[in-house]
Amino acid sequence: MHTGKLMARLNAKNVRFDAGSGGTPELTPADISAALAMVPPGLGRELLCRVWWPDGAALTSHELRMLLDGALFGEWRERADAMVIAQIRVATAGESTTRQRMARHALDGAKARMWPSIGETYARLRDTVVEELCDPRLCPDCKGHGHTTTRDIERACTRCEGSGHVARGPTWRAERLGMKHPSYLALWDEPYRWLLARCTDELQDADRAMVKALGPVVA
Repeated sequence: MHTGKLMARLNAKNVRFDAGSGGTPELTPADISAALAMVPPGLGRELLCRVWWPDGAALTSHELRMLLDGALFGEWRERADAMVIAQIRVATAGESTTRQRMARHALDGAKARMWPSIGETYARLRDTVVEELCDPRLCPDCKGHGHTTTRDIERACTRCEGSGHVARGPTWRAERLGMKHPSYLALWDEPYRWLLARCTDELQDADRAMVKALGPVVA
């Protein structure tokens, strides 16, 4: 079954029909809602609703923003703390050449990992990541079908791994963030890809939990 296609039944309008085949017609909206309630609360469940049940997600949109900000700025703080610790190591390295060299090497690494200063761009980044999750790009190889046919033999598309979708590119992301492509690559590509990967993992975990919760209902 495709959990997204099932959850789309909870929407009053604007149901997505681009999901893969599958599903169990006997399931009622009450069954689906009950299974969703069994998904552990948190970022994954909120994203699952936002992607597949926007009507319901609209009621808790503030919670999703808070969870995304918490993940994003939590990582920002960890990187900032690492840089402060590295600065302290440099300041306390003493006269030892070896200790000074190691401390400065650690500081260079911490500076390289540090993200841009906190500002309004992070809000745009957060919203753009959610937009990409909700509206991924159709795979150019299989045109969104998830499979290709060669000499009458149908195979899962290797580029999108059968999903029918691929990630958006840096040009699209830069436009959404309101900046030029080089600026995005130089400063914002790493935090963007970090948050996208974190959200993708959380979404997949929530999807697996949803499938598990639906199991007894479908059996």
